[in-house]
Amino acid sequence: MRVNEEEVQGVSDTLPSTVKAQIKRKRPISEVLENVPACSSSYKPLAIPERSSTTQIPADIHTPEAFFALFITPDHLELIARHTNINADSKRINETGGDKGNARAWRDTTGSEIRVFLGALLLQGKCRLPKTADYWNGAMDDIINPAILNAISKERWHQIKRYLKVSNPTTELNSSGRDWYTKVEPLYTDFVTASHRFLVPGRNVSVDEQLILFQGRSRHSMDMGTKAAGHGFKIYSLCVENYLYNFLFTSKVSKISLLERTKGLSDSSSVVLQLTKSLPKPYSHVVYMDNFFTNVELYMALKELGIGACGTAKNGSGFPPELLTFQEILAKKKDWGMKAYSTVEDVLCLAWQDNNTVQLMTTVHTPSEMEAYDIVSKTKHHGIPAETSIERPRNLSFYTLPSVYANSQPYIERGLPFPTAVQLYNKHMGGSDGNAQARAYYGLETRCFCYWWPLLKFLLDASIYNAYTLWKLKFPASKLSHIDFQQRVAKSLTQNPAGMGRKLATKVEVIGSKGSVPKPEHSWVRLKKRGYCQACKVDKERPSKLKRKPLTEIDNYGNKRQKRGSQTSWECSGSKSVALRQLFGIKKTWRSTTKRSTGEVHLHVDPSSIFHGRPVLIAEGGPPLKTLRGKIPSDKCHEITRQTIRSANEGFDLNRIANGIYSKLLLPFADIFCFFCDDLGGLKQVARYLAAWLEQGDSSTLPRSTHPRVVIVTEKILPGAESEKEARTALLWLLREETTKDLSERVSAIDVIALFPNGTISVEARHRLLKERLMDGSDLVRKNQEDVRSLFSITHFVAFLRSACEHFSNSVDRPFDFIQASREYNPVALDLEEHLSNFLKHVKAPGELTEFAAPVIAFLLDNYPPDAHLFLSIKVFEFLYKALFSKKFFKVAFGTSSGGLIVLAMFINGWSIDHSTESFEKLAKLAFQRRKVFNLPFLPRILELLISYFADGLYPPENIEAALKQVFGTDRSILDYSYATATGTRVGLPVATVNKKPSCRIFTNYNGVGERAKEQDHVIKPKDGHGGVPLWEIAKSASAAPGFFPPKHISNVGTFQDAGPLENDPLISALSEVAAMFPLVEEPDFVVSLRTGEPTSSNELPTDVPRGIWKNGAFPRLCRLFWEKMRDKKVRQAFHAHPRYHRLNVEFDGEEPRLDDTTSIPELKSKVQGVEYGRMVEAE
Repeated sequence: MRVNEEEVQGVSDTLPSTVKAQIKRKRPISEVLENVPACSSSYKPLAIPERSSTTQIPADIHTPEAFFALFITPDHLELIARHTNINADSKRINETGGDKGNARAWRDTTGSEIRVFLGALLLQGKCRLPKTADYWNGAMDDIINPAILNAISKERWHQIKRYLKVSNPTTELNSSGRDWYTKVEPLYTDFVTASHRFLVPGRNVSVDEQLILFQGRSRHSMDMGTKAAGHGFKIYSLCVENYLYNFLFTSKVSKISLLERTKGLSDSSSVVLQLTKSLPKPYSHVVYMDNFFTNVELYMALKELGIGACGTAKNGSGFPPELLTFQEILAKKKDWGMKAYSTVEDVLCLAWQDNNTVQLMTTVHTPSEMEAYDIVSKTKHHGIPAETSIERPRNLSFYTLPSVYANSQPYIERGLPFPTAVQLYNKHMGGSDGNAQARAYYGLETRCFCYWWPLLKFLLDASIYNAYTLWKLKFPASKLSHIDFQQRVAKSLTQNPAGMGRKLATKVEVIGSKGSVPKPEHSWVRLKKRGYCQACKVDKERPSKLKRKPLTEIDNYGNKRQKRGSQTSWECSGSKSVALRQLFGIKKTWRSTTKRSTGEVHLHVDPSSIFHGRPVLIAEGGPPLKTLRGKIPSDKCHEITRQTIRSANEGFDLNRIANGIYSKLLLPFADIFCFFCDDLGGLKQVARYLAAWLEQGDSSTLPRSTHPRVVIVTEKILPGAESEKEARTALLWLLREETTKDLSERVSAIDVIALFPNGTISVEARHRLLKERLMDGSDLVRKNQEDVRSLFSITHFVAFLRSACEHFSNSVDRPFDFIQASREYNPVALDLEEHLSNFLKHVKAPGELTEFAAPVIAFLLDNYPPDAHLFLSIKVFEFLYKALFSKKFFKVAFGTSSGGLIVLAMFINGWSIDHSTESFEKLAKLAFQRRKVFNLPFLPRILELLISYFADGLYPPENIEAALKQVFGTDRSILDYSYATATGTRVGLPVATVNKKPSCRIFTNYNGVGERAKEQDHVIKPKDGHGGVPLWEIAKSASAAPGFFPPKHISNVGTFQDAGPLENDPLISALSEVAAMFPLVEEPDFVVSLRTGEPTSSNELPTDVPRGIWKNGAFPRLCRLFWEKMRDKKVRQAFHAHPRYHRLNVEFDGEEPRLDDTTSIPELKSKVQGVEYGRMVEAE
């Protein structure tokens, strides 16, 4: 038997001297194997269960572009656009002489345009051409995706590329040291965060080096012959299969960036430890690595964390010296499959002979797995000769070799046996290389000499492939390939036109006259020079740069369901034209140079926001300061709808019509009104213009919180908060000189913005602050609109705008009702009340009313027809159905003090709740006017109190009596025919007598019908000769609050005052009257108690000793007891648990306002609306 032996000529310098001496002589392999120490019995591998990676993708993410947006978000695009604009301004302002030659002027870019820019960049990865300009070559459309041609012009793309900036140029760090990569830092950090967020790694991960291709010069780049790129920027990456989970930049100069060095470990080992610590806890992973990282110290540190490790080893890694001799004495072919293994500390080491000796270290495999060959390779010849006497089967794999051939047995394949650890290493170690290869197939790595551009392209490539990996995990059945995924993402990005360069191949409708031959359609074609299109040649029309589409086509922009974006109205020209061009890219066409008709309003769409979730509409025009002509200008490329103005008012001229367009038509739809003060002629002219608006009345029924903001732009004052505040104060003073109307009734806020003088900074930077403040103001208005559900989609916006045009042409003075307009083609049935009454006649028991009838009626009311805008349910009910339910079904209505006045207005006059509260507010302002003595408006407080004491009231009674006569008439009686008579409502107003023993009396409209006990008979009856009392006198008696007004004496009846101090809550009196009038009814079906507010209740007991005669003396204590008794809390407590009793009230943060504090009425109304809205939201 021949012993295998080999003479070794060369010895690695890294081998120990003892090993070198042993292998210099010929030794049999058996001797080498005998010297290998046995495995330690204390070695225990980590038991880490097998599991696959899973995703954490939101449920609404289901398209490739949405997956890509997980890594490159719209916020990133806006950030890049903002930093690009700053960079462009700083560079161009330093250029001497401004723009050079025929270079294009820079226009501020937007997030939407950056989106298109990146989409065109991704499309270039499909087919690489020698020059970037070749992608815009029209002759190469057969190989170049035409989306690049239609999305953005070549000049604009190169212009953006020149100034593109990811980080903030004003704050970015110096590129030296560890911060050399900060030019892409915002994207780098967010990419790693997103990679961690949307993938839960499986059991097996890998760490390796990658090289980002760079062909320029940089002290941070390096050469790596083992990588395909050869030269570039090196990164250390942690991959989950081919998914890039985390990575660190490294540099030839500054070494590894952001490295957290671990004591006792080398830098390469610290990299592995830091990357693996970014895996989710608790750790349950196996990390594979090559011999660049592997060493015993690292494996032990990972094992202490519960992380397994497996990888190839080299000399100096702690690998056993006895196993190192394998690579020197074993032959490549003769000794294939020879192996030996041992342990070092708690790490298992394997030497196995393949074509070369494989040195492996692991902490997750057992020695028995080193012996097992359950996983075999079919890519190696076994070396067993085939039987020559038996015919071989045909069409076999080239690398498959049968060991036995038998005609009676099935064919058996056999391959070369590989150890399990080696096979698993080969399977899972290629994650980093697989990621690099996948990105290289359709990557963006091109010749570039700007060092941070390769980093940006690397992040885009990695985002694409990570998104594709998540896509395959979430949709395993999808057959979408990597290139198809990237192309779909790029197409989605480029479908948002940047509004520059080449136009989209769209058709524009041309409206012809009736009966005429159809005109040729306008179409955009690529021409070498500017010329006429075929349609314009027929009519000899000069084509404009941007055709305006009819109003009906506005809702075709993007998704019809998307929310309407900001709409800004611009007034006057001059500075306005410059601002429109700089802010939104709206340029003058050849038609704009002609004289525009006075009062015209032109609607534009910001091209960069067409497919954005927030499209921006701009309505621009000049104020109708000149006399208008009665002729509508004709335009063959515009949609023209003629409306006839119908008005019964005399003196209704065209100028008022034009003012009505702004104040009535645009106010409900605009977020911001922007006035260029200098173009209009100064603040005084703006004040006159706003005053004319205020005189027009309400424009819509939308809540006041949704009203637009007004922005005044001027160049005549110095920029700064103080000067702008002074200008705003001056404007408000001028406005008060022009009108007495309150500006807050039409607009939500007014601001003054001062621009820097022309020439001090670049034009773009000069208007950037204006745009930011406009968009911030628009955000506030939109937020308020969204809170009350009045933020409309594009489709609904167009429909409402068209409906408003028709509405104001028929009635300029009547507000536009959005809810009624939405039901124009589906109105409320005229006989709905009759049907409901018939339905309620079948309800016999009170319980059926609340448990059955009310829910059925609510369900049957047609609130939201299909595709209708979802207004607030309470508003739909208020505008469409409230009139049917609010008053007609209340059979008894009582009111004390101010509540009695509202009860009379609602049930006697038949007014609505809004009309009643509005009239009450006006009545209060008129009634609570202090008396003037000797025409002296300013009297000392003591003298005023003295006069009020002798006059028995702080306020003169003449004011409130005049107001009550105006509201209720002078001769009208409570027993006359009224709205309550038609609805069958019993109305009662409690009043108090002024004798020594005050008692409660009740004025009613039902003649005191009913049987009552003698001691409970407090009704003032007509049969006693009291039937002719004027209604206004009863109202004055019910509201004569002691201390504020003197009591009211009614001839032949008595003297009465406000019953609030005696019976603030008329619930007991009302229930007593119900029992007298309806003796067969056990209890009312529904009881509603409306209060006027009270301080927030507190259950804290004071522990301090009361001191001070003025604060805690007998008189203050009696006053507090009196006011607390007036709140009738015992009545509330008695009925609180009653299922049919409903009490509505609001609480004040501090003390409740005084009775005569009319300034607190708006606050009280807002609190009521807030409680009402909160209950509505809770119900929905």
